[in-house]
Amino acid sequence: MLLTRQKNGWTQSELAKKVGIKQATISNFENNPNKTTLSIFFNLVQAMDLTLSIQEKAQVTL
Repeated sequence: MLLTRQKNGWTQSELAKKVGIKQATISNFENNPNKTTLSIFFNLVQAMDLTLSIQEKAQVTL
């Protein structure tokens, strides 16, 4: 997400405003992505015009 934010030329504050959250929340997400809520994550995906896909894990045959 950090790379996409930077690619779009958005500051943390600008992205936070688009999502409706505080700039500190964006900073926390970028520094500790495993400590965010799914709700915030999905809102970030939407605000950044990204898609999210879930795929079945490929089986490895040994």
